[in-house]
Amino acid sequence: MPGRPQEVKMATCSADKARKLLGYKTKTKLDDGLNTMVDWIRQIGARELWYHLEIEIHAESLPETWAKKLM
Repeated sequence: MPGRPQEVKMATCSADKARKLLGYKTKTKLDDGLNTMVDWIRQIGARELWYHLEIEIHAESLPETWAKKLM
């Protein structure tokens, strides 16, 4: 199928320019940060999910857990 006029066919996202301009360097490895977050969640416990927005588009494919706010 041919593309539409002025359609973006490929896009990428990178924070490299911001890192270079701001001199930002990470201090925590991803695995370490995730483990810290998991430990914190285990410590404080799970909280009830707060639905602050209503579902705008109802369709047959809408998951039941969303439609009935089961989670």
